[in-house]
Amino acid sequence: MTSPLVLRARRLLPIFAILALAGGLRVRGLGSDSLWGDEGLTVQLAHMDLYNLVKFDTWWEQIRPVHHLVIWVWIRLFGDSEFSVRLPSAIAGVASVGMLFVLMRRVMGWRAATCAALLLAVSPMHIA
Repeated sequence: MTSPLVLRARRLLPIFAILALAGGLRVRGLGSDSLWGDEGLTVQLAHMDLYNLVKFDTWWEQIRPVHHLVIWVWIRLFGDSEFSVRLPSAIAGVASVGMLFVLMRRVMGWRAATCAALLLAVSPMHIA
């Protein structure tokens, strides 16, 4: 007789595999290319002091500066290499695959959630 814990682990194995696939696809080659224009601007902004960063973002970007604030903290902790600057976005991409799974599981069930998570994990528009 199989315990409920083993059954639950078997059921969660596909989503963990999908999350690992999503992580691998998003991390592959992160530091191999030089920064693009918008990524370079983000690094320049992240080197500003916090007051000027928020002031510039509200004047220029006209959006909430959440991404720039995350990068501002991130480069102070982990540096400003190409890999390091792109890693928070890769982490958010993997997290969105997991969040989609949870949402779809509640709305449509396990199979639909697994299929949706797999499709988002390998979506070229979500990886690059």
